[in-house]
Amino acid sequence: MPAEDTALASWLSVLPALTPHGLRHGHQTWLEEAGVSDLLRSERMGHEVPGMRGVYGHVSPAMRADLKALLQERWEDALRERKRVCPRSVIPVLDALLAAGGADPAQDRLPPGSQNRTRASEREATRTGRQAADLRGFPWAILGSNQ
Repeated sequence: MPAEDTALASWLSVLPALTPHGLRHGHQTWLEEAGVSDLLRSERMGHEVPGMRGVYGHVSPAMRADLKALLQERWEDALRERKRVCPRSVIPVLDALLAAGGADPAQDRLPPGSQNRTRASEREATRTGRQAADLRGFPWAILGSNQ
């Protein structure tokens, strides 16, 4: 496929009112709601920060780690809400994630990014007999990033 076709295809609608460009707007709004710094938001969206802030401002590994934890928490909240609405899916990957989630949202008190979250998932899998899913990093594959 020629490069121009690839560029066009990456912006075609997923559904009539759902476009990749529209998803970028939603992502930008999430970042703003969460108070993510202008520098990190700009970097994430592929924009350059003009002027002195662009020259002297830098995104730190801690800023990226905080963002990753924030997005992971949002992802897990979305999975819990989806499971509350309907615990099964005809989409195999989503069905496996819903089945492996296991935790009751009211009982999930671990902080986002906690290493204990993995241990709690393993304990839940042992208790229920379900295979624990390693959800760490899953949304990053969807977003095209391993950060």
